[in-house]
Amino acid sequence: MKHTISRREFMGQLARWGGCAVALGLASSCSAPWTAWRRPKTNVLIITLDTLRADHLSCYGCAYPTTPTLDWMASQGIRFAQAYSHCERTSPSHVSILSSLHPRTHGVLHSRMVLSPKVQTLQKMLRAYDYTSMAAVSVQHLGPEWGISEGFEAFYPCEEARRLGQNTVDLALNWLTTPRKQPFFAWVHLFDPHWIYNPLPPYDKLYYQGDPYDPNQHSMEEAHRSHGGVVTCWPGVTDLDYPIALYNGATTYVDDQVARILDALRQSGQGENTLIVVTSDHGEGFGEHGVYFDHFGIHEEQVRIPLIFYYPGYPWQGVVVDEMVAHVDIVPTILETLGIPLPEHLEGYSLLPAMRGQVGFRPQVVYLQMFAEHAVGLVTPKQKFIHYLKPSPHPPFLVDFDIDDVELYDLSVDRAEQVNLALDPDAETLETIEQYQQELIAWQESGATPYGQTQLELDEETEQMLQDLGY
Repeated sequence: MKHTISRREFMGQLARWGGCAVALGLASSCSAPWTAWRRPKTNVLIITLDTLRADHLSCYGCAYPTTPTLDWMASQGIRFAQAYSHCERTSPSHVSILSSLHPRTHGVLHSRMVLSPKVQTLQKMLRAYDYTSMAAVSVQHLGPEWGISEGFEAFYPCEEARRLGQNTVDLALNWLTTPRKQPFFAWVHLFDPHWIYNPLPPYDKLYYQGDPYDPNQHSMEEAHRSHGGVVTCWPGVTDLDYPIALYNGATTYVDDQVARILDALRQSGQGENTLIVVTSDHGEGFGEHGVYFDHFGIHEEQVRIPLIFYYPGYPWQGVVVDEMVAHVDIVPTILETLGIPLPEHLEGYSLLPAMRGQVGFRPQVVYLQMFAEHAVGLVTPKQKFIHYLKPSPHPPFLVDFDIDDVELYDLSVDRAEQVNLALDPDAETLETIEQYQQELIAWQESGATPYGQTQLELDEETEQMLQDLGY
């Protein structure tokens, strides 16, 4: 069984590994304290772009120029090439982003659960350091009834099912550009890449010039079949490239909304002293593993997400970190950037060592948990392991799994996860599967939620709203 080290053990290892950057707290040049770049009263802004899979950003390899603003931020900041969400659903992932806790710890496993007020989120942590806070969200089920708003001094909920990104940004900018003496923490959530992909003109035609109803095209047949015979928002569409182009258009739309935020911060004089973190809550399926236009499962297309840190105060620019990181690492990195001690209960690691070139800054394993406890899994730089705990729900798109089914992939040669090594295992593979199963059991038992779980009682209208969004 692999040994998962604790934070205390890990920090001890860093000290033993030495190197002037770690043992002495110096920069790589060892000529000045590496903390000298810290600025007083640094603002913090987290921008979450819902449903945005990493490989649809141009700075992550997309063939189209979908994200010029985020590309620029990555060129001036730090881009994490292998960043993971722990869950493929909106509510669990956002709680992990704001709390540095895995879903199995904070207890929010799907979009009908309420976050316990006992969970210490970043807005609560920073309140003790004289930070004021604001959040503006673009979907109803991140609203106050779900508990995630607690601790924000200003909170702009979405009263309808979803809200256009530009309207959410309008609300956020009104708050962000208001003069104040206190530093701020803000969270802005944009929902536009989420199904149904319906970007405004001209974004709806940026990446598609063909005929979506071409009778000679058949690439949408499986997608229609996976939705029970027809994808209701695109009846008659025959070309799969059409909805993917709409998704890419929505991606460029939110990229332009991020540009609006950057411009407003610069014009208000806050651009140089604001740490901006951009990420997404999860990815999206376009037919991989039988899932079309939804997020279901913990395969790569569902949990590989973008993660960019941009802060003019950092002495590192244009850095690409190749080691694995995850949502739980965001809060520790922010706190260390601010010079705030890390609370012991956090389950992530600060990524500042990685920014300055340190390797081995966190264990190279990320734990995954499918929504509603359908499956657990883990990913290492070379392998992905999934253990299903429930049978697939029906209708399950084109997905079919049963209790105790397992999947093992060699990511070094099979990043698309097409060859399940568990189907025809040799002795070494069987041993690996046993090791991973034991490790996942130990991980689950070590973090059973201490906060309790509460199911939200939804009215019929809200329940239908969630179902219409695919939840």
